[in-house]
Amino acid sequence: ASASASASASAATATDAMRRVNAFMVREREIRVFPGARGRVATSLSSVAGHVSFLLLGYSYMTSDLLTLRALAVGGLSAAVVFQYFRDVPLWLPIRWNALFVAINVFWVAKLYYDEYNAEHWCTTEERSLYDRHFSHMALNSFRTLLKHGKWRDIERGFEFTKEGKMNENVHVLIDGSAEVYVGGKSVNSIDAGSFIGEMSLMRSIAGSNAKKQSKRPRAASATVVAAERCRVFSWDDGELRQLIQQNEQIKSGVQAAFGVGLAEKLLTTRVMSTKVFAQEPQRVSHALA
Repeated sequence: ASASASASASAATATDAMRRVNAFMVREREIRVFPGARGRVATSLSSVAGHVSFLLLGYSYMTSDLLTLRALAVGGLSAAVVFQYFRDVPLWLPIRWNALFVAINVFWVAKLYYDEYNAEHWCTTEERSLYDRHFSHMALNSFRTLLKHGKWRDIERGFEFTKEGKMNENVHVLIDGSAEVYVGGKSVNSIDAGSFIGEMSLMRSIAGSNAKKQSKRPRAASATVVAAERCRVFSWDDGELRQLIQQNEQIKSGVQAAFGVGLAEKLLTTRVMSTKVFAQEPQRVSHALA
């Protein structure tokens, strides 16, 4: 009887404490937002938590870093739980779902942080630079898989990365050095370090309504790309990369995003992208993107 009475007293004390906390959270008070007489707003701490939740979740949509995105989701959803709990009647349905989503995102934060820490043991300086430059929106374990299907190469001056009209056999990312783009034997553009070579034929063949039929076959290169000096590249076999993209959606989205950014950079830096040239020779402009 004594133990039962003690438990009841403890439960009553806890309930009373929660009531006081709830009253503190929902009590409206004036908060200064801007200087001046009109800069004060009447609100509660519970409402502030609601605003913080939406701000964090909104910011998470603007970041491409997976770890930052997951961490912001944890903070935003946790603030949402506070907003939904501290009120006259807690909203248990969204609270339970948000608690589940918090747990899922906490797991991913821990996993991504572990992958980041573990990368220090397997990722070389060159590989890390490649990741930061092109694939930082991809999980490190997916990037590690992508690396296993390619290789580092040192290329001599005059080497042909692609041959106009010939099936493209490799996709390269130019780490150091430069290359020249030729169409019909004429130089139309130059490619500097940081650019992809041969990715256009891969992107064209995996896009469109008949992508599934075409995705196993490489397409002919639209231009000849020649090393203008000794180059350092990371290369993938076109067929092997194509197969990997088909089998792994995470790698597919990461590779397509990297190629898309690379294409945008080519459009910004290509020498022949002028109104006059485009009006006279539109095909020359498209080929210059290699």
